[in-house]
Amino acid sequence: MKPVKPETAEAPPAEQTGMRDALAAIGQGAFSEADASAFMTEAAATVARILNVQYCSVLEFIKDTGTFRLFAGFSWAGNPHEGAIVDGGPKSQAGFTLTSSLPVIVEDYKKEPRFTVPSVVHKTAVKSGLSVAIPARDGPFGVLSVATTGARAFSEGDVTFLQGVAHAFAVAVERRRAMDSLQDTSQRLEMLVGASPLAIVEVDTEGNIRSWNATAERLFGWSLDEVVGLPDPLLFQSTQEEVHELLQRVLQGETLTKIATQVAQKEGPLVNVTVSAAPTFDQTGSISGMLVLIADMTEQRQTEAARAQLTELIETTTDFVTITDLPGRGFYINGAGRRMLGISPEEDISALTLETIFAGDAQSFIANDVMPAAVRDGGWNGEVMLFSRNGKQIPVSMVMIAHTGPDGHVEFYSLIARDISERKRFEQQLVQLANHDPLTGLYTRRRFQEEVDRHLAEARRYGVHGALVFVDLDQFKDVNDSLGHPAGDALLVRVSALLRERLRETDIIARMGGDEFAVLLAHTDRTQALALTERLLDSLRKTTIEAEGRPINVTASIGIALFPEHATTLDDLLARADLAMYQSKENGRNQFSLYAPDRDLQADSQSRLSWQRRIREALDRDLFQLQAQPILDLRTNRIAQYELLVRMIGDKGEIIHPGAFLDTAERFGLIQAIDRWVIRRAIRLLAGHHGAGRDIKLAVNVSGKALADADLLPMIQDELTRAGVNPRSLSLEITETTAITNIHLAEKFVDTLRNLGCQVGLDDFGVGFASFYHLKSLAVDYLKIDGSFIRDLPRNTVDQHLVKAIVAIARGLGKATIAEFVSDDETLKLLREYGVDCAQGFHIGADAGPEIVSLGPEAAAPPKRR
Repeated sequence: MKPVKPETAEAPPAEQTGMRDALAAIGQGAFSEADASAFMTEAAATVARILNVQYCSVLEFIKDTGTFRLFAGFSWAGNPHEGAIVDGGPKSQAGFTLTSSLPVIVEDYKKEPRFTVPSVVHKTAVKSGLSVAIPARDGPFGVLSVATTGARAFSEGDVTFLQGVAHAFAVAVERRRAMDSLQDTSQRLEMLVGASPLAIVEVDTEGNIRSWNATAERLFGWSLDEVVGLPDPLLFQSTQEEVHELLQRVLQGETLTKIATQVAQKEGPLVNVTVSAAPTFDQTGSISGMLVLIADMTEQRQTEAARAQLTELIETTTDFVTITDLPGRGFYINGAGRRMLGISPEEDISALTLETIFAGDAQSFIANDVMPAAVRDGGWNGEVMLFSRNGKQIPVSMVMIAHTGPDGHVEFYSLIARDISERKRFEQQLVQLANHDPLTGLYTRRRFQEEVDRHLAEARRYGVHGALVFVDLDQFKDVNDSLGHPAGDALLVRVSALLRERLRETDIIARMGGDEFAVLLAHTDRTQALALTERLLDSLRKTTIEAEGRPINVTASIGIALFPEHATTLDDLLARADLAMYQSKENGRNQFSLYAPDRDLQADSQSRLSWQRRIREALDRDLFQLQAQPILDLRTNRIAQYELLVRMIGDKGEIIHPGAFLDTAERFGLIQAIDRWVIRRAIRLLAGHHGAGRDIKLAVNVSGKALADADLLPMIQDELTRAGVNPRSLSLEITETTAITNIHLAEKFVDTLRNLGCQVGLDDFGVGFASFYHLKSLAVDYLKIDGSFIRDLPRNTVDQHLVKAIVAIARGLGKATIAEFVSDDETLKLLREYGVDCAQGFHIGADAGPEIVSLGPEAAAPPKRR
């Protein structure tokens, strides 16, 4: 099986859509009430599935120890080590990720000099990894990392996805901390008041008791039922007239602090106490009574310690804490609340009302919804917007509690709130990631579809017209291959900016993936669409960027489809605009075409769609088969191995050769699935033959897409292990053109396969002689000399010299050689003379019979000659 190069980049892989959907689900889960560890463990499993990695770990940084603790995780090999500890020093990947706040990619831990400790907790050795910091308001919470047992080149999309998950985790952590802090602070306030060593008594202007806490009951012997509504038996019946007069002054507006006196008990002697008292006010601002704090002098130290603890708790918390009377007028705001609102520590707040600290619609919401709900249910919690004096609106997560007296009526409210500005920013980032391409900032395909569907519905209802323009950059792959992905990214960013500049504000632009863009021209007729597209194409022609000191010119092939003339759904519009774009490419590129619904174009479109359907059906129903061609060892004159050739079984049982379907498989992203099918079948065939006592070797071709297929190498390792097959029995071949075009990916691919124990061959060798330079860095086992040099070898002296040169170079590098397309004895004789190691072709023997390709778990149909 040999790949056919597409003329344009593929449509965006389904994995991108999967990432966005998974990220949206994880982001939504971050706001659930689930335990943070359980949520992250479930999310880690999702991350592992989406990125196709074996491990996903959430490491919490333990500040006091400088280490990380496994907080949550997922592993294909079983659960990670519970409670495992990871080094947090600068030589660890986790420590470096945390301190730098940058994503860290490790392609091979054995070759990575920066770290001595990987950032994952695993049961088996790992090869590659990716880690990002999990942010938090008070510094990073920890590190989110993934790892694979096979080599993996993590992409920009993988990094962006993992960072989005880390932001969602940060939201979950902050939300849990906020809720815990709010509930804890509220509970502590009530507990401290109820369990305070101070006797807390509230009386009205007549001296009748309104509230009487547990300490007063314990200290003086009277229960609440015995004293509520009656004159205070402690103070107004005091024998000290001076104290009585002072308390009367409190009812006139004064405040007393720590007045020493004696008070009576229900039973027992007088008690030495200190009394502090302050007036309380009603809704009109008139004095309604006083609040009295009584401390037993024998327990003074405990009282002072409790007061200090209460004050420290409230004043050192980062939460906003305030206490208000019934009209919502504040008589206490802690330091954090004052700072949040921009109120100085010394400023009098007695006249401050709740209405002045809430922004916009929140004012009426507090008065009409929150306070009644707090009275009805005892408390309310939710999110509102505070308003500081500098005009800043502050989103907060808030709890309001209505405190009632013995008669069941509300006496005052306490309010605790936490600033969630950072969390809201994370939420906005999640929305941005879901709707916009991270590189260009344009709409994603999903968001574009929502906008287009809305305009198409408008077109159907009101009869308006529009157009969909599909833009594909010419030769973009060459830019990536020759100048690197940074240059390609810079080109995409520049083109995106140009699209925004040249198109109207009402036009909707999206990056559909790779180098493809789509534009919806709303309320546009045929003439306007053509004129706009012509101006856009002209602007692209005049655009250049520089990369490595070289100017890069930009051209594009553009297709236009009109609605409702050509189609009324997005899928149909895209299909027709794509077809028109291909017409532009076939006409020489750097131009635009309007979809023309003639028979030839429709037939071409239908043919592509038909082959796509047939390939998917063949994969689903196992309608592929393999044919085996023997490869002769020219030194021993024995069969050294067999090359497996993929075929498709047609509707009537006919054999379809790969030239008919591989191009479509490449175009529609199905070639990777064919690669996996062929390799799995080859391994099963090997297992069957070895189980029957036959020691054979099989070779298979893989496409150029295999080099970047992150799932392929782990799958090969897993299949070999499960089948119990010696990896040396399996050879994988990649074409010379694929390897040289993607030399860095090819090096990693070859190295990983050879580390697994498999052999690797370079197919179609000699087509591009620039590959001789790269042979020293490609550790392949053999070179398969391209058939164009072999077909006419006895009669073409140039081919003879080239074959001799290839053999000499291969020997010098310690690599074997195989000649393909051997068709006669004369060619075979010359190959032996030149020192070629092996040969294959019709002259060596017909394709192997059913005994080679049908022995195993699943039998294939009898093969035919290719």
